[in-house]
Amino acid sequence: MVLLNKSLEEMMVEIECTSCVFFDYWRPVDYPSKHEVRDTSHGRFLNVKEEYVNRVLENIPEECDIEPDNMLVAALNLALENSLTRGHYCDMYYPLSVKILAGEKGCIIRIRDSGIGFAYEEHIKEVMSGGRGLRNGSGMGTAILDSPSFEASYEGDGSVLNIIVKKGYCPERTLELLRAK
Repeated sequence: MVLLNKSLEEMMVEIECTSCVFFDYWRPVDYPSKHEVRDTSHGRFLNVKEEYVNRVLENIPEECDIEPDNMLVAALNLALENSLTRGHYCDMYYPLSVKILAGEKGCIIRIRDSGIGFAYEEHIKEVMSGGRGLRNGSGMGTAILDSPSFEASYEGDGSVLNIIVKKGYCPERTLELLRAK
């Protein structure tokens, strides 16, 4: 992942953003069909259903020339699950919003939860040095974004994640970039 210190406005200029093509705001308790709750010995977790992730990805306009692959699906799925599970401490009454901002040079997938936030700079350092990250997470959400195909930026207290996907993103390009790394 290329962790950026860019504002949303800077990212929007970079992709030449012209529109918000998808916006969804929901409280998990109001829309249980968008997630699955599983109870484990470590606590309660929310899984975002594949159909919901696909619905978000299907709203990326064709002009962006982005072919979702497993890496992009996993990144989006883990980002949403982390927002629900970590940001809300599995409290299903807090809302989550997802926006897709599109432009000539790509799109931004913006995920906002209403949790208390976290020290994301410390979290990134911990995960990238081989640790598990903060709040007993696995670090997979951050690690999956460790791909040269994505750029990500947290805002404010870390409760907003912007993932920028450049025009022309495709599975073959991801593999080329990973091999070159």
